[in-house]
Amino acid sequence: MTTTGDKFNRIPDLVRELQYLASHQVEIGIFADAERTDDATMLVIAAANEFGAKIPKQFKTTHVQGPMGSTKERDESAKWIIIPERSYLRAWFDENVDVLQATMERLIGQVVEGKISGRAALETIGGYVVTHIQAYMVDLKTPPNAPSTIARKGSSNPLIDTGQLKDAITWRVVGAK
Repeated sequence: MTTTGDKFNRIPDLVRELQYLASHQVEIGIFADAERTDDATMLVIAAANEFGAKIPKQFKTTHVQGPMGSTKERDESAKWIIIPERSYLRAWFDENVDVLQATMERLIGQVVEGKISGRAALETIGGYVVTHIQAYMVDLKTPPNAPSTIARKGSSNPLIDTGQLKDAITWRVVGAK
């Protein structure tokens, strides 16, 4: 941390760092610019897993050979894909709010002591939370995947397939709103 005042008077530096903390915040999650390698947006995938979803399967018409060579259409669009709620953001926060608060208090103490900047404190919080949410996702086992999903993925881990969702969780420091 650079000093702006007398080497024995840290008050101007402290005021500057506290003003920074008061005027900035950390956003943590999956942002609109998160990329995915297929047609589904990362935000849709994230929300479907965090809150659960009931999604109609794509409309599919099959032609069935009838008697005397006739064909008739059979509509198979009445089926749904059910994604149960597998909260990873809210659930991690709810389970760890006390530890997170203690970590933030420790970091603010370091800012007050002049050991780190306000920005460094916010960046540390961002990295801490993202790392722990990603680990929570890997460890989450319930509700389990459907047998058909396990067969398709080759894994029973409900929130991990390609790793794109886990890797899309990030943080950024922004001006307070």
